[in-house]
Order: sequence, then C-alpha cells, then structure tokens
Amino acid sequence: MIAPPLAGFLADRVLSAHWLLALINLTRALALLAAARAHGFGELFAAMATVSLVSAPSSVLTSAVAFSHLPEARGIGKARVWGTISWLLVLWAIAATSRPSARARRSSRTYE
Repeated sequence: MIAPPLAGFLADRVLSAHWLLALINLTRALALLAAARAHGFGELFAAMATVSLVSAPSSVLTSAVAFSHLPEARGIGKARVWGTISWLLVLWAIAATSRPSARARRSSRTYE
C-alpha cells in the first residue's frame, strides 16, 4: 500500500520511470542475494520484506516505460501477449535441454 504511490511520486518528480525501475530491480536483486545468504530468521525476514516492498511498484513502472516507448497505446496488449509467450518458450526450452546436476540428484534421494 505504501510502495506504489511512493514510486509514482518519485517517478513523477525525482527520477524518470526507467531509472527508478532500474534502481528497484537492483535493490530487489541485492535483497534476494541477502536472503540467500541469511543465517537466521530475522535476516531472512528483513531481506524478503525488502523484496516485497520494492516488487510492488515494478509492474506499474514497467507499464509506464512500455507506454512511453510504444508509438500507439493499443500496442501494449500485443507486446504483453508476445512477451509472455516468448518467456514461456524460453523457459520450456531451458527445462527441456537441462539435466539435473549430480548434487540435485543426490539430495533428492535423501528425502525419499
């Protein structure tokens, strides 16, 4: 509830939307790295709360950047549909061509 209006204010008055989106994504990446290296619940909770806080306004800012780059606003639907389809195709291709590592195979046997 706090982050989207704050991001809108910052994008309108302080930074342009694409620079704010870059800053948000960098902050999210650093927070996820901190979450991966957390040693206790408090550290993990703080890192994931930061991820949640900075992730909330990213879809609104992404739409704003997309609208600013499209020649006509009606093209946003096609851009989103084809972006989603290409994302799924890439993920399926990676899943089809990758094999689990030896470590992943070992760890899955220990839980059976």
